[in-house]
Amino acid sequence: MEKELKDLIEESNKVWEEQKKYQDRMEAEVERLGTVLPETKSALDKMNARLDAIEAKANTPPANGGNENLDEGHTPTPDEKKAFEKKAYVNFLRKGLEFMAPEEVKALTVADDTTGGYLAPLEQATEMLEAVQEFSPMRSLCRVRQTSFRGIDIKKKTGHTAATWVEEVGTKQDGQDAYAFGNDEIIAKELSAVVDISNQDLEDPQFNIEADVNMDAGEQFGVAEGTAFVTGNGVGKPFGIFDAAMGLEILKSGSSGTFDADDLIDLMIKLKEPYLARATWQFRRTTLGYIRKLKANNEYIWTPASDKSNSVVPGFAPTILGLPYKLNPDIPAVAADAKAITVGDWQRCYTILDRLMVTVLRDPFTQALNGKVRFVYRKRTGGKVVMAEASKILKLSA
Repeated sequence: MEKELKDLIEESNKVWEEQKKYQDRMEAEVERLGTVLPETKSALDKMNARLDAIEAKANTPPANGGNENLDEGHTPTPDEKKAFEKKAYVNFLRKGLEFMAPEEVKALTVADDTTGGYLAPLEQATEMLEAVQEFSPMRSLCRVRQTSFRGIDIKKKTGHTAATWVEEVGTKQDGQDAYAFGNDEIIAKELSAVVDISNQDLEDPQFNIEADVNMDAGEQFGVAEGTAFVTGNGVGKPFGIFDAAMGLEILKSGSSGTFDADDLIDLMIKLKEPYLARATWQFRRTTLGYIRKLKANNEYIWTPASDKSNSVVPGFAPTILGLPYKLNPDIPAVAADAKAITVGDWQRCYTILDRLMVTVLRDPFTQALNGKVRFVYRKRTGGKVVMAEASKILKLSA
């Protein structure tokens, strides 16, 4: 494109220099004859028309969306292709298909489902998932897998063999009967987010539409996911860690509607050593206020982030009984009969399944009277406990 623009500029300068000569001739003819000769006028009209054509061509976006590397005969690099797909996606959000160049429409990927719409570029889908993590800690704690299918089967051991001691010529025990595997199926459930953006914002080139829709859709996905990963029942949504069918062991506190340091110690030592070494607490922010007041052996069980001098240093996480913690707004507050605290190795306990695609449908009609365009984003996500023994729950006594 740079070479083509350079050629247009050179041609424009050449035509302009020639036109100036004819304009000088026109002025001389008017002064001498009182009129302009027909051939002079015809030549000037042609030059003006040519300059207009050059200017129009220079100001018209090329069919490849401005990416000269997508010209015919050139094979675009992956980065060039990604940049062009991103530009086509943004133009789709701002304008709709009707006002896009054919090459831009072709760059969009049609969703392979009956609901229609187009797939958001992988980069934008990834940014949405990053926004999701701001609203739920589960994605940062648990194992996340991706698939292009509706679900996955996870193999897990349901029985283990054991080594046995034998005499030199003794009979060796066959422990293979105890060695067994089972299946856990995780199905990706459908989740949708609706984002309404005003026509004025869409028309404003300074408005960062990517960041806005990514954050808005990411927040909606994050809030819905976070709730499902904790309390979901598997009906149209993932199974949550609190669902009875998931089988996490529940311990009750010693006092009604509250807990003490001994309850937390009892909860964490229920974990096997491999899980305890990678365990993280989860609870609501208000619960942290209770925990900071608790002592064991006259020492507070909450330890601030600190270096060896015990001064607060960014980057050093505070701990509770030596374990890190995450605040989870979807876990109930301290109250009688509430499942208020969890602890475990969440990488081993819970698996989140993402289908790779995020679909966007542009709807300019539903909110037209309100001066807005509606975008419907769809994604499919599943989740399930795959190793119940890796985490525990503290339920406050009634």
